[in-house]
Amino acid sequence: MKPLGLLIGFSLYIFLMNVSLALPVITNITFEPSSEIYMGENLTLRVICNGSEVKAKIYSSSTTLPSITLTKVSANTFETALWSLTLEKGSYTVNLSCSDENNTTYNLTTFSVHELEGKITDVYPSKIFTNDLIKVNFEIRKDGALLECSESNFPEFHVYLDEEEVELEGLPVCNVN
Repeated sequence: MKPLGLLIGFSLYIFLMNVSLALPVITNITFEPSSEIYMGENLTLRVICNGSEVKAKIYSSSTTLPSITLTKVSANTFETALWSLTLEKGSYTVNLSCSDENNTTYNLTTFSVHELEGKITDVYPSKIFTNDLIKVNFEIRKDGALLECSESNFPEFHVYLDEEEVELEGLPVCNVN
């Protein structure tokens, strides 16, 4: 009786091992340019999966997008482009499903859409003449709060007068954290 039980157990092990190896697996999820974008930027979602189809359900606390079927771009790579112009600012959850003919696996990830606003708050002096230097205070807000700067996220400024770029004298000032 022991050899029969051993044979059944070994057969069951081989069967389960083949089933588990056959399941589709999501091995990598990336966002380009980043999982943190600003309104107006495009976002590409790329998924590496050994299945035949990948779908994404994207939602936030206030919005649910229609389910998206990602396009297969190579053997195991699927992707889709998302336009943040259609998304409100906030944090989004992406529920991914990777399917083959028989099985589906799931994975969750997140990305955020931020609003970036800028405005001129002051100009000194109020009247200027040719070749005068002026001081312009420009305020940048991320999601309504003053942008905090560090060496890794210091904003780059370009100033144009009459469609020509003008070189800045001095460095922009920023709230440094």
